[in-house]
Amino acid sequence: MLNKPPTKKLVKAARKKLKITSYEAARRIGLSSMDFVSMVESGARLFDLGRLPAVSSALDIPLTALIGAYLRESKAIPKEAKDALIAAMVPEQPEWQLKLEALNPESHAAVIEAIDTLHDRQVRDFIQKGFSATA
Repeated sequence: MLNKPPTKKLVKAARKKLKITSYEAARRIGLSSMDFVSMVESGARLFDLGRLPAVSSALDIPLTALIGAYLRESKAIPKEAKDALIAAMVPEQPEWQLKLEALNPESHAAVIEAIDTLHDRQVRDFIQKGFSATA
């Protein structure tokens, strides 16, 4: 897997490209305080998984880039679930299906819950097709 930028770099670079302040970024994302944006940019915090679509839209960052960064950095998701989700987001990698098939039921449930939380229909459909193709 290629070395990808962490969330803090994605957010800061996008905010600078848009030439907006942390306060304006927070407002666009729907946060009441710029402090959280500053904490994300410093690497001290991550956005909640469910907030990533709003961050993507507000800062013009591809949702898949944010999801990938979140998965690499999050400590709340088991490693095998992270690997499967990241692999599924890059379909040209032939190992994605093997990683999805190898998940235990708990991790499988975590993957589906993460997808549902994101409400990203394209990613959800892609992964569900992968699971049904192996059934």
